[in-house]
Amino acid sequence: VLVETTLIVMCIILVVWQRRADWKLRDESKKMGGGQLAEKEKEELLKEWKEYGRKPLGGPSSTSIGESTTNVGTDVGSGIIVDKIEGVRLFIHPESKPYSARMTNGGNIESKRFPSSVLNFATLDYLGNSSSPLIHQTALNALSKYGCGSCGPRGFYGTIDAHLEIEDTMSSFLQTEGAVLYSDGASAVTSTVAAFAKRGDLLIVDEGVNEALLTGVSLSRANVRYFRHNDVKDLRRLLEKVRAN
Repeated sequence: VLVETTLIVMCIILVVWQRRADWKLRDESKKMGGGQLAEKEKEELLKEWKEYGRKPLGGPSSTSIGESTTNVGTDVGSGIIVDKIEGVRLFIHPESKPYSARMTNGGNIESKRFPSSVLNFATLDYLGNSSSPLIHQTALNALSKYGCGSCGPRGFYGTIDAHLEIEDTMSSFLQTEGAVLYSDGASAVTSTVAAFAKRGDLLIVDEGVNEALLTGVSLSRANVRYFRHNDVKDLRRLLEKVRAN
């Protein structure tokens, strides 16, 4: 009875505390005009946007190794406009002049035309699979044959002939004895590490590896030693320490 009474009292206190916080927030909102901008503030913001325009999307042109880049005219390369996206390419143009200047090591200045299109690495679809007519037709054929719904691990939904066929194709291409198909890269590395490493093993791991690898390391129950990210000297130090012990 004492425990139940204590829990009820704590719940009442939490409810009252939350309502008090809500009332305080509502009062502050009223004092600030309900969180809405005044008409004068709206006019000033609109005027500023029309006069100065939006902030440029891109930054200044980067400098390649052995080269120094100099802007020609005003603010060349400070903003990029995306006209359209077709497959893996972005069709773009600069907000200002359509060219820049590049100064080479010899001191010569040569003009460089702004590209009309670039590869789109802003998404994970940089191979253009989502817009491939071949992949679209293959997906339609698969839907007609297998239906829709097998969207999870094979351990849950079973193995079909398509899984075995692509594994054989991968194995032949890589010239290996066999291949295992996973639904995505994250589950592949997570399962692989946990499958090959076990309790009592030692893993030397870069402390900057991604979450999927860290999950695999954790599932393996192996002993883990981390070295500083991309630091070969620290890796050598750790390996020598392990060997000495």
